[in-house]
Amino acid sequence: MPEIRFDFVQPKECEHTLRSLIQFLDSQPMNIVLAIDKEGSVTELQSQRFLQKHNIGAASSAKKALDTLLDKEMVFAIESTEKTAYRVYNVFLMRWLNRTF
Repeated sequence: MPEIRFDFVQPKECEHTLRSLIQFLDSQPMNIVLAIDKEGSVTELQSQRFLQKHNIGAASSAKKALDTLLDKEMVFAIESTEKTAYRVYNVFLMRWLNRTF
């Protein structure tokens, strides 16, 4: 079976598409997706440490922003018996966010 490679498309080549994904986000969901991107994976999204580290604000606002991102499939949840982790859904979006912000 041939190897599947995802590095053949550079984020710069799909920048227009990636910009269109985030252009309608309010500041709070944008801050959350950037914070999740920087962390790689977040399990304590509503913790004071996470909120303060990324200047996000109130936990209730973070939860609402997270719900928006989950609905738009910009982040996804990895559920386990102990914790739920959140990650950026699209690897190209993740690379582009790292490079752009």
